[in-house]
Order: sequence, then C-alpha cells, then structure tokens
Amino acid sequence: MIWVSVNLHAVRDAGGCILYYEGFNEDITNRKRVEEELRESQRQLSNIIESYRTPPWFIDKDKKVIAWNRAIEAMTGIKKEDIARQG
Repeated sequence: MIWVSVNLHAVRDAGGCILYYEGFNEDITNRKRVEEELRESQRQLSNIIESYRTPPWFIDKDKKVIAWNRAIEAMTGIKKEDIARQG
C-alpha cells in the first residue's frame, strides 16, 4: 500500500459540460513516513521535557518560548497553553 496525492480537475466545454478529467497522481509514501517519524520524535522530546523536575524552558532565535513544562508552570503559575498563545 502507498500514499498518493491526487491533483485532478474537470475540463469543460463552453456550455459547462464536463468533457474529461485531467490531472496527476504523486506517490507521497516517503513524505508520510518522514512526517510520522518527525511526530514520534517530537512526542519523545516532549516526554523528556515533561519529565524534568527542574523548570526548563526553551526559547527560539525569535525569543518565542518553544517548550514549557509542568515544573515551570508550578513555579510561575503560567500554563503552557498561555505561553503558546503569546507566540
């Protein structure tokens, strides 16, 4: 089994009747596999960050908080969801 992306459209005559369909299929199996691997990697990283008992947080180059765990929530009283909304 493979994953396929389909791009299809109807070609119509002047009266709007469908004459035929044209388009193409693209095998995206590898892309879907890589996306799943990335999701799993992100899940593992999130579990690691959440397991810290010390309050870590991570900020990207644009000074946006990209990771915030329960320990920092307890220390600051600020929920992860509230930090994420500020981005």
